[in-house]
Amino acid sequence: MKRNIVPATIAALALSLSPALAQETSQPREADPMIQETMPEGDAPEIAFEGVTPFLAQQESGHWLSSNLIGQEVTNPAGDTIGEVAALEIDGEGKVVGVVIEAGGFLGLGTKLIGVPYDAVEHSKVEPGDQTLVIKASLDEVDAAPAFLTSLQIRQAEEAAKARQEAEQLNAPAVGEPQTAQ
Repeated sequence: MKRNIVPATIAALALSLSPALAQETSQPREADPMIQETMPEGDAPEIAFEGVTPFLAQQESGHWLSSNLIGQEVTNPAGDTIGEVAALEIDGEGKVVGVVIEAGGFLGLGTKLIGVPYDAVEHSKVEPGDQTLVIKASLDEVDAAPAFLTSLQIRQAEEAAKARQEAEQLNAPAVGEPQTAQ
């Protein structure tokens, strides 16, 4: 009888843990600078609620959904492909202020992110459901444009510079200490 209790206990334990082990845990993807789940500290606007929140029943005619813009091809007036919309930059008041475009490269290699003001992007509809995004920039101007840095990338660069500076200070010889030739 005792011999059957141990294997039965192990089997029951294994069966009870299998649903917990099968669940996926989602890890924040901090390595991707385009994904920031929250605003940086101190940047959140103060929100005051008065009354009932109004709800929208439908998309207004002529309005765009951000989900339709992400991945949308961006061209210039000459018809050259500049890249694809990677993200929209939204200010502290909830207004779209910039478009981040993944430009250049081939098959995702050698691309860089560039940012343009939202007002610089022309939206046009060729036919219902078919939209075109155009910026007035040549391919040479896009190549020469500065790379767009997210606040996460800026913070990481600042932390790396600070760490390098601290490491250099630790490795620097003390004042008056003789230096050895290497």
